[in-house]
Amino acid sequence: MQRNASRLPTYLFIVGTHTGLIFFLYAHATLRTTAYAHWQPAIVYICIEALCLFLLLAGLARVPGKDFADLFIPLGKVVSLLLLAPLVAYFLLVSLMVMRSFAELVRIMFVANTPMWALLALLVLLFMFGAFMGGDSILRANVVFSALFLPVLLFALSSCFKNADFHYLYPLWNSSFDFLRKQEFYSSMFVVSPFLVIGMLPPLSPLRPRGVFLTMLPIWALCLIALHIPILVFGTPAARLLVFPFLATMDSVSLLWLVFDRVTLFYAVSIMAFVSVHASFLLWSIGRIVHKRFPKCPEKPVIAAAAVALFVWGLMIPGWDWLQNMLFWETWLRILAVFAIPAAVLWRGLILSRRRAAS
Repeated sequence: MQRNASRLPTYLFIVGTHTGLIFFLYAHATLRTTAYAHWQPAIVYICIEALCLFLLLAGLARVPGKDFADLFIPLGKVVSLLLLAPLVAYFLLVSLMVMRSFAELVRIMFVANTPMWALLALLVLLFMFGAFMGGDSILRANVVFSALFLPVLLFALSSCFKNADFHYLYPLWNSSFDFLRKQEFYSSMFVVSPFLVIGMLPPLSPLRPRGVFLTMLPIWALCLIALHIPILVFGTPAARLLVFPFLATMDSVSLLWLVFDRVTLFYAVSIMAFVSVHASFLLWSIGRIVHKRFPKCPEKPVIAAAAVALFVWGLMIPGWDWLQNMLFWETWLRILAVFAIPAAVLWRGLILSRRRAAS
C-alpha cells in the first residue's frame, strides 16, 4: 500500500502534464487535420503515443533509476549530443509554444490591453521559480493542483454538454484517411509528446509500466471527449475556425446558479496551474540534462538562461499565425523526439540489461 502511495504523485503528474494540453491546445490541433470524422486522427495519435510509451517504459524498466541523461551520456560526446541536443531543443520549443499560446489566451479572456512582454515576463518568472524548486517539489505541487483543479475542469467539461447537439458528429467515417497526407497532422503531433517527461521521472519516483498505462487510459478517453465537445456545440465547420475552440465552448455555457457568471474563469485558472507544472518540469529537465552532460554548468544558471531565451523568443513571435507556422518548421524535430528517443531508450535498456546479466 505504501509503495502504491509513493507512486501517486507520479501518476498524477502524468495526468497533469497531459491535462494542460488536452484542455488547451489539443482540440485546435486535431481539428486542423481533417474536415470530419476527427476521432480517426485522434485514435491514430493515441496509438502513436501508446506505441512510443511502450518502447520508453520497456527501456526504462531494464535500467531502474536512470533518466535520459544517465542512459545516453555513457555513449560518448558525439552520440550523446546527437540524442540529447534534439531532446533539449524540443523541450524548449514545447515550453515556448505553451507559454506564448497561454499568453494569447489570457489576453483574449482578461487583459486585452496588457502588453505581451508583461504577460510573458510573468509566465517566465513563474516557470523559472517552479524549475528552481526542483523535480520533487514540482511533483508535490502537482498533487495539490490536481486535487484543486481536476474536479473543476471535469465540472467545466460536463457543463458543456448542456449545449451539445449530437447530430454534429456526422459523418462518422472518413474512408480517404486524408489527414495522413496533410502536414497539419504531423505538425500537430506535439499533442502526444507529454509522455516524454516520463523519461526524467525514474530518479525521482519509481515507475511501474502497468500503472502508467492504466493512468493513460482515462487520459486517452478524455482526449476523445475534449476533442468532440467543440464539435457538439458549434458544429465541425465553425469549430475548425476557432483559435481556442475549448475556450469558446466554455464561454457559451451560462449557469445562472453559479457564483461566477463565466465558467471560463475556472477553466483559465485550472489550465494555468497545469501548464505551469508542465513548463516548469521541462525547464528543470533542461537544466538537469545539461548539468549532467556538462558538470561545470550548474542547473540553476542553465534554467535561468533557458527562461531568458523563452522570454526573448516569445517576444519575437509577432502573432498567432507565426506561431502556427513554427509548428510546421519544427515538425522534423518533433518526429525525431517522439519516435527516436523512445527507441534509443529501449536499445540502451536492452544493452545494459544484457551486460548486467552477463556479468
